[in-house]
Amino acid sequence: MAFSSLRDLLTRSLRTAGIDRQVRAAQAVDAFGAVVAQHLGAPAAAQAQAVHLRDGVLTVRCASSAMAQELRLREPKLLATLNERAGGGVDRLHFIQG
Repeated sequence: MAFSSLRDLLTRSLRTAGIDRQVRAAQAVDAFGAVVAQHLGAPAAAQAQAVHLRDGVLTVRCASSAMAQELRLREPKLLATLNERAGGGVDRLHFIQG
């Protein structure tokens, strides 16, 4: 079995171990702050925190309803960047206050 890259080897190994979805979910949660900072700046990123990814829905805790609305307006661009960084799997954002 030939692998064209280390990425292919890791992807196949994670899939074989049955943890590829969990790893992608963790990558999406981890990358969310950097994606928000890239699009809206560090102060905005400090007001929103990814909680978990389930069934393609990334739950985000926001400090205010205004921040949730701002993120909702930018959701298509945020999702595109997030999926690029995390390898896909995020279909939409769900906001909670807290």
